[in-house]
Amino acid sequence: MTTEHRRRRRRYAGVLLAACLSSTLSACGSDGIFSDDAPTRACGVVVDASGSGADFHADERIKTKLESFLEQQSCGQLTFVALNSLSDTSTCNEERLDLDPKVGDPQAVRAAQRQEAVTRALRLLDCARKESHDSNVLGALRKAASTRPSGTGPYAVLVISDMVQADRRVNMLTANISTPEARAAIIDQLGDLTPHLNDTVLYPTDLSANLADPKHGLNVREFWTELFATDASGRPKIEMNYG
Repeated sequence: MTTEHRRRRRRYAGVLLAACLSSTLSACGSDGIFSDDAPTRACGVVVDASGSGADFHADERIKTKLESFLEQQSCGQLTFVALNSLSDTSTCNEERLDLDPKVGDPQAVRAAQRQEAVTRALRLLDCARKESHDSNVLGALRKAASTRPSGTGPYAVLVISDMVQADRRVNMLTANISTPEARAAIIDQLGDLTPHLNDTVLYPTDLSANLADPKHGLNVREFWTELFATDASGRPKIEMNYG
């Protein structure tokens, strides 16, 4: 390439950038100069509306964690899941959000969409808190699996929860989960309650944080580690120290 050709390409890039920044209808995000950093990852967010969610202030976690998570993970599509007694059958829902709609200035539009994600997550949390307050983590993860959006993987799911399952099916607050054998017995009995999360990474913000007994908290972590090591679970990865 000659020096003159390089100059022409730089001039063209400058003109294209100016057009992108000044036009609200430009498709620069799809085939213009921003295409290389276009967010494409499939993502989800689970919001804990159970009693423990109120204890660790799930609403504040949404405000302080969600936007940065979406940017860091380069999320292109986002699905929303409420966690309460109902979880996978909750009537509280928010529509999937396109985080890169490819209109206007890509950077500004993407930032606005990440802010919209926070608004929707808070709205979902408020709705779900009006339903029953038990904690069906398994149901929320099943719904996250069934509502996985399109996009590149692995599926990144921000779980704004302590992940302490506490309902009539599995209650980590009262059940014996203190030994590998006891945990294995519960896991073996889950059957269809086991979420299948293949090619997925879970990012819990408050894993076992509300439990006063450190040993009990460790048992909760071991439960999820052992469950997610099974074929039935799809063997997702869980970032134990994310929060």
